Amino acid sequence: MPDLLDVRFSVNSRENAYRRIQDEMFIRGLNPRAPSRYHVLDGFGAAVFEFVEEKPRAAGEVVAHARKLKGDGGAELEADVLDFLYHMVRLGLFNSPDRDLILDKLSPRPAPGGEPPAADGEAEAFDACNYMYGRAYELMLPFKVDIEVTYACNLRCRHCYAAHEPPKHLATSEVVSLLDQLAELGCLELVFTGGEMFLRPDMLDLIAHARRLNFAVTLLTNATLITPDIASGLAELMPEHVSASIYGGRPETHDAFTGVEGSLERTVTGARLCAERGLRVLNTYVLTNENCHERHLVRRLMADNGLDYKSTVLLFPRTDMDPSPMDYRLTDEQLREVMLDGSFTPIRTRCNSGRSRFRVAPDGTVHPCELMRLTLGSLRRLDFRTILETSTLLKDLRQKDFNNPPECAECEKWRNCPRCSGVAFLETGDPMRRWPEGCRIATIYASIPEPQRPRRR
Repeated sequence: MPDLLDVRFSVNSRENAYRRIQDEMFIRGLNPRAPSRYHVLDGFGAAVFEFVEEKPRAAGEVVAHARKLKGDGGAELEADVLDFLYHMVRLGLFNSPDRDLILDKLSPRPAPGGEPPAADGEAEAFDACNYMYGRAYELMLPFKVDIEVTYACNLRCRHCYAAHEPPKHLATSEVVSLLDQLAELGCLELVFTGGEMFLRPDMLDLIAHARRLNFAVTLLTNATLITPDIASGLAELMPEHVSASIYGGRPETHDAFTGVEGSLERTVTGARLCAERGLRVLNTYVLTNENCHERHLVRRLMADNGLDYKSTVLLFPRTDMDPSPMDYRLTDEQLREVMLDGSFTPIRTRCNSGRSRFRVAPDGTVHPCELMRLTLGSLRRLDFRTILETSTLLKDLRQKDFNNPPECAECEKWRNCPRCSGVAFLETGDPMRRWPEGCRIATIYASIPEPQRPRRR
């Protein structure tokens, strides 16, 4: 049996995404079976993490490095480091060939309530998820970026917000350059979308490059083009999750909405291939006035195929401000029904547009977010950093508080309003205006007596 100080550790980069943000390390767990998905390491923890990231290290080496960082520290420092290593292995952030020995011999120190303490250097005692997003918002880092890799799509969904645009997109080398730039700027989360991303023959290569740069990658796809080989390739790359949209529980309903016969079967098959290979799949059931009566069928369809899903009622104009997708919004009565049975619960979320979230169009145009299609610059003329630093429009947008629009200041329903500044822009031309659909949703929710409201899921 090896001495504990001889046990070696390495960073589990396959199952985690991470980025150094000033003196902290932000980590996103990608394994859906991991005990926790968000982690923040303080300055000491981040330094130890980077030391182990350079190459596999023995515990004794880590202790010696910690003494250089903090001074001698004696036996107490050694105990702190071993405790840190224990938690990093337990949480799946570090690998070790002697994992079982570590978990058996390095028992966590007792803590009030019988729970093990947070690892030294790790801030698990607070909401790490909200802390990460809040910190990125304060620092105005491009923490989450949506990249539309193509305008092309093999479906013709009736509600699609993407206006029909010319089939041009960034070349492989241009997307690779963009990913390199975003990693340097502190971006941790990437959302690849389209169009349909798997119409690009280089898509797996782009995802692979993003994962080599330690991004957490979300894939928004219709899944109809996912074959067993593609699903196996994705399983090797470990995206954060894969998501496809569902438009009904029957082929007749879903396929009529997408305009392509057989699309429901192909979407479910593609999503199932990913789930069978251990990937996290979280589909989105888009509730419309034509399909909301099929909630039970969608629930059964997802369960039969081992798939998770969430529901949304949010439909909005196309990016050219064509309002036709709004024709599919639920009626007041339908909205109340889906709220009462727990299919949808409106919540307020923070708007990060133009501060910590951005969108890149297939042709390289940079926007504040996926819906607020105001042009900040073009990557074919400027790099991402230069756009952030020189865009006068972005400077003006950052002077606005999208999370506190004046028209909503006195509204008692604000807490349950799913207001989106991007949609407000599409519907009214002003991201600071009230969003009428958000008002309708919040008003209907407020009319439901609190005892009848399902608990949030």
